[in-house]
Amino acid sequence: MEKNYCINDSLRIFDNGQNEIRFKLGLWNYNEAVLDLKNERDEFKISLREILKKLRLGMEVSEESVHDMDITDESKNNILNILNGLSLAGMLINEEQRKLSNEITMSLLGDYKYFIREDLVNSKGRKLLFISDNTFSNSMAKLLIEEMELNMDIASEDLINTIRDVDLTTNIDAINIIENINAIQALIKDYEGIVLCLKRPELTMIRNVNRVAIKREIPVICSFIDGPFITAFSTNYPKTGCLECFEQRTLTRLEDHISYHAFENFKFSNETKDMNKGIIPVLNTSTNLVVSEAFLLSNYGTSKFENRVLNIYVPTLEIQVQDLLRVPYCPACGNVSKAKFQELNVSSRTVVDNIIDSIR
Repeated sequence: MEKNYCINDSLRIFDNGQNEIRFKLGLWNYNEAVLDLKNERDEFKISLREILKKLRLGMEVSEESVHDMDITDESKNNILNILNGLSLAGMLINEEQRKLSNEITMSLLGDYKYFIREDLVNSKGRKLLFISDNTFSNSMAKLLIEEMELNMDIASEDLINTIRDVDLTTNIDAINIIENINAIQALIKDYEGIVLCLKRPELTMIRNVNRVAIKREIPVICSFIDGPFITAFSTNYPKTGCLECFEQRTLTRLEDHISYHAFENFKFSNETKDMNKGIIPVLNTSTNLVVSEAFLLSNYGTSKFENRVLNIYVPTLEIQVQDLLRVPYCPACGNVSKAKFQELNVSSRTVVDNIIDSIR
């Protein structure tokens, strides 16, 4: 299938006019690719700059147009390899992805009602479930849902307690785990995404939500307050890492693992949920972040945070954005957790097979 390339609206191209071209994706937290043309022939440099000029002007470049250029086959292949590499890095996208990105930008800038495209937008909106551990976020979410005409339900206290208390991770009783996952799936079968907004990151509930989301392959948008930080990110298994991938990567950076395990096993009591009123402005920021992403997910099926982690240092409002990469040893979605080991003892396997055949 022939590929067509368009420039990502967030990509900037810097050409020194000689032997170096730089590609920067993003504004402050950007990814950069540098193309060194010192050892390349003049025909290749001229042809590549013609392609980049078209991309800068918002034109679409197809593989066929590269093959039609009056240059050697080696130069054509090199240009196609560069375009493919930039595409894999997210610097070049196709026309449909660019239109969707433009629609999202217009929506975020308040132009949703005027520039909406029916072929990109679900008219009813994908139904989402909002889960929070505090009354303020629930009240704020309810207000935003009404104002934004968002198709999202706020989870009841009974549903939250069910998700929090059920065991979906220990694997001590595999059959019981499967039954529990199926039971939670039945409770949220009508929802196409989950939005988590937590005052405190309670790991048991986050892991349980993650296991059900992986099973159903639905996206999760999550934000929580962790000390002086607001953290927000979005997962969409199997395209991205999961909530437990984020936990594992955070754990690898910690030096005090004893304190982490004490935090992991700590249970927040109901009496401490809504004590400090000074945290309300921070909760307001956290709630607005996830609800705005929920709006995009419901109407466009995508999220600006997908596969990215946003960290805000509240005292100075410093912001950092990182990629959320999959972890191969993740207990929820990693290769090790999904591996199926073969029986090494042939005699034992034969005995088991005979028993099963006799039962059938």
